[in-house]
Amino acid sequence: MKQKMRNMSELSQLLTQFEKQGNGMPAYEANHLNQLLIDNGMAPIAGRANQVTMGRGVKIHPNDNGDKAQFNIRVIRNSANIAQSLEVAIFGEQHFSSGYLRVLNPPIGGTVTVAGGTNVNLPDRVRFTYTVGANVDTVDVLCNELPYPAFLAAMSNANFLLSNIRYSLDNPAQLGQFSELLEVRQRSLFGKADQNEINVISFKDPDQFQAGIIDIPMDIPISREDLLVNKVAAITTDPFTLACFVQHFYKQDRSDVPGAYDV
Repeated sequence: MKQKMRNMSELSQLLTQFEKQGNGMPAYEANHLNQLLIDNGMAPIAGRANQVTMGRGVKIHPNDNGDKAQFNIRVIRNSANIAQSLEVAIFGEQHFSSGYLRVLNPPIGGTVTVAGGTNVNLPDRVRFTYTVGANVDTVDVLCNELPYPAFLAAMSNANFLLSNIRYSLDNPAQLGQFSELLEVRQRSLFGKADQNEINVISFKDPDQFQAGIIDIPMDIPISREDLLVNKVAAITTDPFTLACFVQHFYKQDRSDVPGAYDV
């Protein structure tokens, strides 16, 4: 408790300092302030040194990187028979081939199966089927620009660096979805694993008046080993979209995206 109070006092002092100095705040203090903000579930400030490394190349930054491309991932929970949030995996082509074994966590006592592509008559999507007792739910992941199974197949030798995710709800009234887990999970072919949890709601800008939309400015390296895991709330039967903005794209066996190929 004393440590938490000390941290909050330090946070308050640094915020006061930032109000006075703005982008002229020294890099060390700005980075330290950002880390305290993130630790307390708040969005980072937008200043000159405000890149916070979260692990294996994942960074938070002001959203001014000059995006080169953009695509849209759609997530649809088709039913809510299971009264729990359910995880879906986005990207991670290497893990798709094993049904995301050891990277997805089904509810206690439940199971998850993954299917997608022409061989299972789901040519445009990947379907996650969760079973808990007699209750069954399915969650679909699609891509607007390309049939999603084909998108995953292309990732076998394509890597990119996300610079922003625009998280938007089809039904702005279902704001509880923003409180669900969004996590970067990375597991190399040698078994090394890392994960970075993203507090979506903390990125809501008080000046942003668009209901049901939150921008998440983060550098996230994506290769065939990397994935986003999003929990889908039991009440969310309307789709939501993750609009992914790409800063760098590499179509080759290896990439110089920071952290993408740490063993």
